[in-house]
Amino acid sequence: YLVVVPRAGLESPALTRRIAAAAARHQADTVLVEDKGSGTQLIQDLRDDGTVMPIAVKPTDDKVTRMHAQSAKIEAGQVFLPQQAPWLGDLKAELLAFPDSTHDDQADSLSQFLGWISSHRVEQFVPAMPISITSRKPSWSNL
Repeated sequence: YLVVVPRAGLESPALTRRIAAAAARHQADTVLVEDKGSGTQLIQDLRDDGTVMPIAVKPTDDKVTRMHAQSAKIEAGQVFLPQQAPWLGDLKAELLAFPDSTHDDQADSLSQFLGWISSHRVEQFVPAMPISITSRKPSWSNL
């Protein structure tokens, strides 16, 4: 269940505060952050802050390979999205255009999120930004 997909060009410390606030608002018990580039500093900032203890996700392969490995989950109807959300159109458009879209960060985040779930055999959990935020909520539609 993907609850929210925030997109904002925030820099630290605003990004750190936004992640902590979103994790609290959605009662996230797992926060995934890509451990590459600015994500490495974000992980350190969140851990120093102490309100969120992120899990560092080290990407493997390239973005297209990562999405290809996870696309069967989407095709099988195992990914659920809210029926209405302000970000839903942008997410769907990016996913449908991937890998030829202008932006690919949401598609890449989703593929890494789905890969992490698979590798950790997680049944139920609530991860938070920036990869994605999930929650156990009713009224979902398949992606």
